[in-house]
Amino acid sequence: MTVPSALVVDRAALGLTQERARAPHMRNAAVAIGGYPYWANGGDETPVCTKCTLPMELLLQIPPSELTDAVWGDVGTLYLFMCRIHTHQTGLRIQCT
Repeated sequence: MTVPSALVVDRAALGLTQERARAPHMRNAAVAIGGYPYWANGGDETPVCTKCTLPMELLLQIPPSELTDAVWGDVGTLYLFMCRIHTHQTGLRIQCT
């Protein structure tokens, strides 16, 4: 049985922050759970699932902030993705300005 992607993101949000994910499909330049990536440098780098070749869904976006207490490169942002169908398939992208 495939779990709808919105439920997977919602469960991940609850596990990470004890709060539900914000409205889906929003762009957010800050720390974000779900929605669409706010690419720091250049075009869309959304990975595709190696099993079904569909674009993955943004699970977590982590820019440098007080919340993370970390910096990746020159104002780098991490993007963690997962496949909507094969939820064990994940992808990671890093962009720096």
